[in-house]
Amino acid sequence: MRLYPINLDIDGKACVVIGGGDVALRKIRGLLAAGARVKVIAPEVCVEVEIAGTTVTIGGMCKGSGMIHPNMGTMLCFITTDAAIKKELLQKALYET
Repeated sequence: MRLYPINLDIDGKACVVIGGGDVALRKIRGLLAAGARVKVIAPEVCVEVEIAGTTVTIGGMCKGSGMIHPNMGTMLCFITTDAAIKKELLQKALYET
């Protein structure tokens, strides 16, 4: 296999990672360390992050459940975490963009 090196200044730039597995997690960590704003496109994703010295896991998945009308699709989304956090803070984080 032949590889090519690439050096980019991605600080503050939007980057997209396709997939949510172990390889994607390594790529996401590298992009975040370089200052990128990362979006992940995957049917499900699970990441570990360190918050205040504690490693926590955050997982999420989405699944379309069909259309009840041509302009009314339904999607179910679930986010899980093992972080010790108050319900009110999770609700606030859900609605912030």
